[in-house]
Amino acid sequence: MKKYISEELTKEKIKGFTNEYIYLIGGECGSGKTTAIMTNLYEYAALKDKQILYLCNRSTLEEQLIDEHLEEVKGHMEIAMYQSVTTSIEKNYSLPFHRMEYDFLVVDEAHLIFDSSDFDINPVLFVEYLNHFKGIILVLTGTPKGFKKLEPFLNRKIKTVREVNKMNHCVRNIYVTGNEIEFDEFKRNCIRNGDKNFELTDKVKNFKDYKENNIGNSVANIASIHRQDYNQIMSAYDKAVRKAIVGTQKMICEALIATSSMEVGINIIAEENYLVSYNYLPTESTIIQFASRIRVKNQDEFYVDLIFLMKKPDKKIINKMKERLKKMKRNYKVYGDYEQICKRHNHCIGERDSLDGIIAMRECNPITMKCLEEKIAFQEKFYESEQLLNSYTKLLNELYPNVPIICLEKMKIEKELDVLVKDSKSFTLITREEKMEFRLKMKESGIKTRIKDGIPSINLINDFFEQYNINYRIKQQRKRFDGNKDQTRYWAVEHVNY
Repeated sequence: MKKYISEELTKEKIKGFTNEYIYLIGGECGSGKTTAIMTNLYEYAALKDKQILYLCNRSTLEEQLIDEHLEEVKGHMEIAMYQSVTTSIEKNYSLPFHRMEYDFLVVDEAHLIFDSSDFDINPVLFVEYLNHFKGIILVLTGTPKGFKKLEPFLNRKIKTVREVNKMNHCVRNIYVTGNEIEFDEFKRNCIRNGDKNFELTDKVKNFKDYKENNIGNSVANIASIHRQDYNQIMSAYDKAVRKAIVGTQKMICEALIATSSMEVGINIIAEENYLVSYNYLPTESTIIQFASRIRVKNQDEFYVDLIFLMKKPDKKIINKMKERLKKMKRNYKVYGDYEQICKRHNHCIGERDSLDGIIAMRECNPITMKCLEEKIAFQEKFYESEQLLNSYTKLLNELYPNVPIICLEKMKIEKELDVLVKDSKSFTLITREEKMEFRLKMKESGIKTRIKDGIPSINLINDFFEQYNINYRIKQQRKRFDGNKDQTRYWAVEHVNY
């Protein structure tokens, strides 16, 4: 596999494209997706007097593309957002540029059509637009799995031009921890050492805590400009940070937090090392897409580390998704199929619109249903996991197969135990004081009890060692010491191999 897409998406290959397929171009961060379109495809279109419509999903990405490329491509390319297409359909094609005939449609961040359909029901409109587009369609994504899930709803087959190279990225290490205090302290230490922190959160209300945890640092939050409460969430400094990122691709603060609904299309060029943090479990696509917002130029030696706060998904959110899915399935059971739902059910949004075969957006559309089913299954798998570390490790190994995954608890405790064991394979704790001191050390290292400020028992410590794959076990044994006739109960902390 060639490193850069422009080496594979040649003018000769473009010449052979037809409207029989949707051409999927998988491109990891730094593989030059945009460059290939703005050079090879644009030059081909200019030579053949063809027109290109380039669609992206986020307003910040649209702004960056226009700022960088509009002058050089304005003769044969229009840059717009997905939402302009769906709005145009809803308004009976009232937007002027949709009356033009385009020869090429380029869809950037195409995975979002499926991945966002649980909260944005417009993707069903966009899929209909794809099905009625007469020209050649190219879709770009760093996570092709999401777009491929749309194939049952498309009237063209998907043809992969290039797969994603999972080895081509700038991630150095991945850290995981189940301890929120350790999570926050690790981030602060990285900032003290000159790194920058970019955090993904699932709730806007977490912005306040993040800023309070970073007192003394320049810190900002960023949210979607389409939020109704945008001006309440974004201070003047937050807006200045966003403006700098969009305009210069530079993060002028030391710490930045965002939600998954913010413009993930933004790009930040690294001028120092970065720690990208996740304080909840997002989807696979979101993990990769969020980390890839940090761009490291080839000649630079900067790196990006990731850290995850391991915790079970919120059961209330899972139940809400299940209830929503249940209602949707009940509608199908009552009305038979999606067409009947569109005609008869009062959950339908808007009037039935048969113009050019386009179906207006509907709450019960099958794309949203499929997306909900998959997200519920993903969240439940982690909620029901008895070995959360193993579940996270398996997921992250699939996404970043060549990156070491380091558990902070495991690293800290094994370091403590290695000092105690030294060259032997075990050490003993005889007195009550020695045992209590050891238990307190384990508590400080991150082993929690159900009781606040409780001290972990031997069973809890052993369970923790097993869960985090720590190569030690504690055994309770009896032995006579120093000629004492009575046996003394002691703990043997032994190193074990797996």
